[in-house]
Amino acid sequence: MSDDEPKPDAGENAGPKRTGAPPFVKGRSGNPTGMRKGTRHKKTLLLAAMTDDDRATIVEKIIRQARKGCRVSQRLIVDRIEPARRGSPVKFALPEIRTMTDVVSALASISTAMAKGRLTPTEAMEVAGVVELSRQALKTIDHETRLERIEAMMRSEPDAKL
Repeated sequence: MSDDEPKPDAGENAGPKRTGAPPFVKGRSGNPTGMRKGTRHKKTLLLAAMTDDDRATIVEKIIRQARKGCRVSQRLIVDRIEPARRGSPVKFALPEIRTMTDVVSALASISTAMAKGRLTPTEAMEVAGVVELSRQALKTIDHETRLERIEAMMRSEPDAKL
């Protein structure tokens, strides 16, 4: 198509033209007829209206149903007594971390374990996160020690230049 040829018209099915402006104005609701601020959800209102006797009655009924074999009630009780674990224990011998050099060797052992398939990449990232926390703690201790040394030097030699 050359520059002097007319451009084809999209017709009725073209849809609205975009003006480049965002669809909603900041600070103004996209649904002005929606729920007002401070309106409480129906569940919140129901829980607030319940008495301790109501709660006790409901719990007793769930326990009765669970004893009769109701799987839903049993699952509800088990989920409340022992919630599902997030993650799983990782069997990995992490070297002791006392210095920054130990941090490097710990990260190397994590990488090696992942490369050999003893740790998944996700597990390796999680263990490396623990090592990173140790590194930050060591760095904080180092900064504190240096600051104390500088403050002691400043007290003993007030005219000293740094």
